[in-house]
Amino acid sequence: MDVLTQRGWFNYLDHLLQLRDNALVVAGPPCSLYVWISRGTHSRLSHGHDIYGNTKYLSIRMSNAIVRNFVWLLKKIHLIRPLFWIIEQPTSSQMFLVPEMDEALQMWGLWLTTTWMGCFGHVLWKGTKLMNNIPNSSRLKRKLTMQQKKAIALRKRKMNKRAQAQGGSKKVYYRKSADGRVTGGKDLGSTATYPRQFAHQVFFVWKAAFQALKNP
Repeated sequence: MDVLTQRGWFNYLDHLLQLRDNALVVAGPPCSLYVWISRGTHSRLSHGHDIYGNTKYLSIRMSNAIVRNFVWLLKKIHLIRPLFWIIEQPTSSQMFLVPEMDEALQMWGLWLTTTWMGCFGHVLWKGTKLMNNIPNSSRLKRKLTMQQKKAIALRKRKMNKRAQAQGGSKKVYYRKSADGRVTGGKDLGSTATYPRQFAHQVFFVWKAAFQALKNP
């Protein structure tokens, strides 16, 4: 479903309308043209109209349109049905600064919980922002300790050894050029998947909030 098309937008709305009251929606709008690693392309600044970036590129205009259409979806469903929300972005993403998104987040009273996906079994550290309205969402907060950094590095080495033993190649998430520029590697896209431990914790946090509404 393509949220940039009328059919896709209404399909998304239809799926949301099928949820029961106080169900959980976890959303991670595409972040690739909002994060630091693509700043040379998107040229977004954190204030004023410059947050929309270099709109001479079609890809930037489309990324802005995705956010606007996503916000419209949330506004529509917000008027119809109470839901729990988690809107996820990497720490460096500037998506929450886009005026339409910022206005909606303030209107709904969503708050910020920060965490690290690496603490839930992710192969990278991956600092993460969670805008949400779940009362006990602080249970998702994690701090990245030196011990956890070592565990993540070990996890990555084991993954690479396993891939190479099966005839594959070493995972490449980032590339650094001679002039110091960092770009995404061939395997960076695979890191968008949420770790199983994170999904489990999100479920338990939502379940507690849902049951609290049923048994105040």
